[in-house]
Formats: sequence, C-alpha cells, structure tokens
Amino acid sequence: MSLSLPSCLFVRLFRRPTLTTSRKCSTQSVLTREVGKNAVVTLNRPKVLNSMNVDLQRNVYKTLMDLQNKKSLIVLKGAGDRAFSSGGDLVLLKKAALTKDWVYVNDMGFYLNANLHLLRNYKIPIITFMNGITMGAGAGYSVSCRFRVATDKTKFAMPEVKVGFLPNASASYFFNRTIGQLGFYLALTGSTITGTDVLRAGFATHYCNQSDLPTLEEELLQCSCDKNINAVLDKFCQKDIPELTLQPVMDKINKCFSEPTVESIFAKLKDDGSPWARDTLNIMEKYSPSSLKVILKQLQKGKSMSWLECLHMEYNLTVNFYKFKDTYEGTRIVLQDKNDTPKWDPPNLIDVTEELIEKHFEPNSQEVFNKFLNEIKSS
Repeated sequence: MSLSLPSCLFVRLFRRPTLTTSRKCSTQSVLTREVGKNAVVTLNRPKVLNSMNVDLQRNVYKTLMDLQNKKSLIVLKGAGDRAFSSGGDLVLLKKAALTKDWVYVNDMGFYLNANLHLLRNYKIPIITFMNGITMGAGAGYSVSCRFRVATDKTKFAMPEVKVGFLPNASASYFFNRTIGQLGFYLALTGSTITGTDVLRAGFATHYCNQSDLPTLEEELLQCSCDKNINAVLDKFCQKDIPELTLQPVMDKINKCFSEPTVESIFAKLKDDGSPWARDTLNIMEKYSPSSLKVILKQLQKGKSMSWLECLHMEYNLTVNFYKFKDTYEGTRIVLQDKNDTPKWDPPNLIDVTEELIEKHFEPNSQEVFNKFLNEIKSS
C-alpha cells in the first residue's frame, strides 16, 4: 500500500537551500583545526556516533568549500574513538517524516549529495580516518575520498535493508566495484565487515592501528604534496594484510548472490545448507520483501551506470521509498519497538510484483535533479 506525499516534496526535494541562513559552525557540529597550509575537519556529534543531521552536513559543505582553495591537504575524521559516522540521524529523520517537515528532508538530501560530489571531486587530497563505526552516509562520505584509512576498530556497513530502506550515498556504484558479489551480499544482508577486511574489499586504501592515528594525523599535517602523503601513510600503515575473513565462503557468496532474483538467491542458500547459508537465509527472511527486491534491482542496474547515474537512480529511489510503508515500519522497529515483529507490506516475496518494484524507480523531476547537478558542478 502506498502513502501520499505532498506534491511540493517532489518539486523541492533537491532544491538548493539558502546557504546564508546557516550559522558558521553554530552548534559546533563540525570542528576545524588549521595547521599551516593543512587542516583537520572533525564531525563532532560523538554522543550519537557522529550521526548526520542537517546542521552537520551543511557545516561540512561550508567548511570544505571554504578550505579547498586555501589549504593543501585535509584530514577528515569523527570525534571520539567510537565512530567516523553512523550515517543519517534516524531519530531526526523519523521526527521530520511524522511532522511532514519536508524542508528538513530536502536539506538532508541536498547536502548528502552535495558533499558526496564535493568529496569525490575535491581539489586537494582528503585523508579520511574510517575509525570505528563507518556506516550509511558515513560509509558514502569515506569511500568518496582519495585516501581512506581503516583501523582495527573500523566497522563498515550499509545496513539500510534492516529498516526497509535502500543503501544510498553512492552504494549502487561502490558495491559493484568490490570483490565478486561481496557488495550484493553486504547490501542484501546489511552485514558489517571490520578492520583489514575493509581494505581487502577496496573500501579503504590503507590500514593502521587506531592507536597510531594521533601520530599519523600530526605527520600528515606536515605534508606538502601527494608524494609526502603516500610516504607518511606507508610509514604507519600495514602492508602484510590477512586474507578476507569471508574468503572461505566467497565461492558461496558469488554463487548465491549472482542469482537474478531474491527467490533464486533464497533457493541457492537453501540448497547449500551450510551453517553460513542457513544463517544468511535466516537473516534475510526477516527483512522487508519489497526492500530486498528493490535493492537487488538497484545493484543490478548500477553495474552499468556511471557514478552520477547511480546517484540519480538513488535520488529517485529515496523519494519513492517514502511513498510506501516499509521504511516507516522498519524505522519504528529500530527506534521504538525493538522486540516487536515488523509488519511488512506486502508481507511475502511472492506478493512483490515487478510492477511494484518498478514504481520505486520512477523518475522524480528530472529538471530538478539536473539543476542540482549543475549547481554542484559550478560551485
């Protein structure tokens, strides 16, 4: 069953907000430390795992725009030792949805994509410390940067399937550019990979111990060029990396998650019968049938798409997911009633028709999205 959204949302979803209304780091959600020609930018909401609200994302945008023509290098990190960022703040997003605050939803969407584009096309090197929880939009931010340092405490995931949503923040692109079908497995199970596995999978470019980050940061701040950056990273980062923890089951992952439908993935897992396959099936059977089918189609489409095309597809998907009940239901379970059983609509895979899947991919104002891209490119 679909939900009605105000028509103004589709017109305004990716309008460019008025930047002048923002106070400069008024809530200290983003901290900046400048050292000569270099700087450290810190996501500063440690009590909520540096989750992203509009204020944080707006201040990231303003800060990075200001620094890229003044500095030679940026270190991007999260405050505290627990997280780079856990992604979008679900509490605030749910509140916005319940109160029909589409301006907030609009601004979250705009700044997410603006920052992804800015990070990916930044004029100077950004070194991201993927320390601790690096999930959702936090994962999207990190993989968009040139240098990405994972640690022994890194926990990397796109867990949106658990709340009846989709992995966005360019996941359609980067999940198609990892080992075999690992990206499909991670997207459809919401599983977390840690430590050296983040490097092995290609989401990080370097790996070091968390305890080395303070010294690494200080030495990076003395760098003057890419050659120096690589030398410093090589000094601190380990090269002797163990094989992927999932390597013993990669053949199974490749076999099962290369199937064309969710039903055939389930069938392969049942036929396999191994403890890993049984556990994986048990996990996936709890998720929204609609979300599973749409995510699989999303990743299949993303295989042949450019980064910008993936971003556009995810824009349409994000808008359209909020027309249906499962994202609200999944968020309710995560935030309020963790012991309750979700009531997905439709409840079974067989009831999720191809027509329903395609409704999630319907375009939402091509003109607005093109304006959004043009504004970012010219900024």
